[in-house]
Order: sequence, then structure tokens, then C-alpha cells
Amino acid sequence: TKTEIRLMHAEGVFRTQEIWREKGIL
Repeated sequence: TKTEIRLMHAEGVFRTQEIWREKGIL
């Protein structure tokens, strides 16, 4: 469903931001 895709995308973005914070990019 579209909702599932949206949730998966949001989760991926959140994880990416966490990785960036660890690397000091954000």
C-alpha cells in the first residue's frame, strides 16, 4: 500500500539522518 511505502521511506530517511549525525554531517 502507499502508506507502507511512505512509512518505509520515512524510516529510511530517519536512519540516514542518524548516520549523518554520527558522522557529523548535520
